[in-house]
Amino acid sequence: MKNTLLALLLLSISFSSCAQMRIKREKAAQDTAQQISTSGTSNAPAESSRRSIGVAQQFIRDLDNTNLALDIVLSKHVLVQDADDEMYDYLMASLAEIRLNLQSKRLNEIRFVPYADMSRKDVADIDPEGMNTADMIFLYYGKRQLTALYVEKNKIASFTLVSKGNNRAHFVTY
Repeated sequence: MKNTLLALLLLSISFSSCAQMRIKREKAAQDTAQQISTSGTSNAPAESSRRSIGVAQQFIRDLDNTNLALDIVLSKHVLVQDADDEMYDYLMASLAEIRLNLQSKRLNEIRFVPYADMSRKDVADIDPEGMNTADMIFLYYGKRQLTALYVEKNKIASFTLVSKGNNRAHFVTY
């Protein structure tokens, strides 16, 4: 009797996990189909990532150029909407910190990695909150992450990942 109950329990667990995997596969297929239908092309996420990487690379090049004032970098590259003086001060300080961090790096060794190419472990704690993940770019120098960027309207909409509790983080736009 115990062996029969154990066998039934194991069978029900395996059927349950198979059903869950099938549901996840179907959901992923539906998401992909929806992306294709809304974008008109199945290559849209990759194109969006390439464009976002280009925006991020130009931002980093200009930020690394100490002859270019930070307020110029801010106005040229950062998407700011309805910011007050305190927000501008924060953005300038953050840009100065990133610039300082870049000074000890070789720009040609910085890797620009789109969200889609990140391991699940590395993005498990990031909540996209409806943002286009194709426009999320993570900068690495060696094995260390330098910063994460979110690109919108061909500008940097965020270089700030903030904890939102429950071991989750999200991009804050300006």
